[in-house]
Amino acid sequence: MLDKLLGGEVVSAVKAVGNIVDDLWTTEEEAMTLELAKQRLAQKADLIQAEINKVEASHRSIFVAGGRPFIIWVCGAAMAYNYILRDLMAWVITNTGEAVSIPPGIDMDQMSAVLMGLLGLGGLRTVEKLKGRAK
Repeated sequence: MLDKLLGGEVVSAVKAVGNIVDDLWTTEEEAMTLELAKQRLAQKADLIQAEINKVEASHRSIFVAGGRPFIIWVCGAAMAYNYILRDLMAWVITNTGEAVSIPPGIDMDQMSAVLMGLLGLGGLRTVEKLKGRAK
């Protein structure tokens, strides 16, 4: 809105002056405190999500506790089909001379992203264990 009233040059000059004032009046200690606060907020969100995951995993109902394992098994089965079974079936169909079309493939882009997201969290834990930081 100020761009339209005052023009872009004036607004960018005001922003530049504001940045200089921030640099002059913000000490290293304040900047480090702010960075530490940001990291604590990010860590708090991760800890809350981890607690939610524990509660879900310990739930009596298979529909709640089995959600993540189900997704992992579905993605694993799709990968097994797409990269092993489909190729074997195509090889058999080609070598037997049958007039049957080769089975369709599965688009694994989105499924791989979901699987890597689920398994990536476990991978970070493995890195912590290897570095000796895990409890």
